[in-house]
Amino acid sequence: MSVIVPGFMVCGYRSFYSKPQYITPLGNVTVIAGHNNNGKSNILLSAEKWLPKIAKLAQDLEMSSLDRPILGDGVDVPEVRLGVALAGDNAQLLDSLVGILPNAPKPTDDVYAVLRQLVGSQALRRTDRAEDLVWFLFREVDGKLKRDGEQLTRLSEEFSGRDGLVSSLSSRLFRNTSDLTSNLVSVLDRWHSLIPNPEVVMVPPLRAISPSTGTPDPDKFDTSGLGLPGLLQALQAPTADRYRQDSARFLRINRFLKDVLEDDTAQILVPHNRGTVHVSLGDRVLPLENLGRGISQATILAVIATFYDGRLICIEEPEINLHPILLRRLTRYLATTNNQYLLSTHSAHMLDDPAVSVIRIGYSVGEGTVTEAALTPAQRARVSQHLGYRASDILQSNAVIWVEGPSDRIYINHWISQRAPELIEGIHYSIMFYGGRLIAHLTGSESDFYDYNVDDFVSLVRINRNMIIVIDSDKRVAEDDINSTKRRVVESFEESGAIAWVTAGREIENYIPCEIFNAAAKAVHKTVEPSAGDGQYEDRFVTVKKRPNKVGIAERVVETTGQPSGLFDLEEMIGRMVQYLRTANDLPIPAFS
Repeated sequence: MSVIVPGFMVCGYRSFYSKPQYITPLGNVTVIAGHNNNGKSNILLSAEKWLPKIAKLAQDLEMSSLDRPILGDGVDVPEVRLGVALAGDNAQLLDSLVGILPNAPKPTDDVYAVLRQLVGSQALRRTDRAEDLVWFLFREVDGKLKRDGEQLTRLSEEFSGRDGLVSSLSSRLFRNTSDLTSNLVSVLDRWHSLIPNPEVVMVPPLRAISPSTGTPDPDKFDTSGLGLPGLLQALQAPTADRYRQDSARFLRINRFLKDVLEDDTAQILVPHNRGTVHVSLGDRVLPLENLGRGISQATILAVIATFYDGRLICIEEPEINLHPILLRRLTRYLATTNNQYLLSTHSAHMLDDPAVSVIRIGYSVGEGTVTEAALTPAQRARVSQHLGYRASDILQSNAVIWVEGPSDRIYINHWISQRAPELIEGIHYSIMFYGGRLIAHLTGSESDFYDYNVDDFVSLVRINRNMIIVIDSDKRVAEDDINSTKRRVVESFEESGAIAWVTAGREIENYIPCEIFNAAAKAVHKTVEPSAGDGQYEDRFVTVKKRPNKVGIAERVVETTGQPSGLFDLEEMIGRMVQYLRTANDLPIPAFS
């Protein structure tokens, strides 16, 4: 289905203070993610309380004292400001506006240009973001909801000098005319009729299947789960006049249950006394509760999503009692229905679905609830981190260090252990090999959700977002530059906030003091010519007469050395690496680091 409400704005209501917060973009399924007491429920309450009022241009605010922000002594309570959006590019918006006007002008008419200018007006747009949305803004005036005076002032300024055309438009369309601002408001009021006014359905966080007394009414349903057996019985055996629509609903609910249980024999049955809901599985019949709390919770939400049509459904904490797989299946099911959904959640298990819109919320004493759209994978990853999720929660390392080969791993592990023994490979970080020339196929940049072209670079950030890459410079002299491939990889890592370490010397072995390296090489290869010295760009392996055993030499080096040498930038880079790993693992960073 198409999106019912593309976005709304709220300010001066409950935890929303003086800065307007735009709840957008809203998709068919939108997740509102954040900590407890950050204002998730207030977003859902705002939709329920204000969207119908705005759509109907109702003026009475009907606010209690608890609807106002509760601030400290001496702090002014902010005024209520609200807004709702219409979506579409300029051409679509113009067509929709012209289509609802009486005596609509044709494109050849002079007044048509006024409508074109109105649709493209910057006064009706957000100045901080480019989007195909027109915003209708309102604010509280003497306890009434009125069109925002600042927006009307900006709009009138844009039409300064075109008073005559605007007056002509108003006279032609509405048979009356007034001053410039009033004429513009007349057009806005007519355009306002396109704002959808969906019934908002609130689903509480505490839900349980329980019977109700009386005859079941298929037109009534308590979203807490009260009366669910009776409702399902009415859908299971509908009256003749409702047979087609209600039997289709019952069929859809059963299909969802089959998918959830991964059992094609699953079938909902309601006993004659409507005391509970049964599920038939082959030759077994069990009460729904016997299949687990999660299954009954998912079924309640699936019934709600199927029973209603064309609604904006606000669900508090749909993840309660749901396994992540079950939660994802439920989310997919919601997206197939003819409703729009706002889901408040502490869970990160819906964030990786590209069909789900995500809005992160936070709260501070000074600003109140603050919202931010999470549009990119990186922004969604920050939402996950904000919720407290780490890679180690699923027994994965919280960071990855990419190195060229096994000998690099030996050196890196040794240097990290000497500097920060609390950091353990496999728990706090993992080391992965990219293998020399394969670096040409790698990038640290983001890839779009839908950009899976196999000819493109492999995005390492999608494997783990906390990344370090160690690259040999391969310089022979100081004046040499690293090649274009390495430069591209370094830039992509740095753009992602990761660490790209290009060795100050020719290779990582150049960080090993000459006498230590020579002794290790001689112990491994027996016959080795002495190296010339600690040259920054010297080829350490030129003294080895046959193919060098880099791993063997590295193992011998770390057996005989302690703290990293002070050569070149080694101390600095190990320090940066250790601090980065501590941050990725949420470990304290000592003051001396």
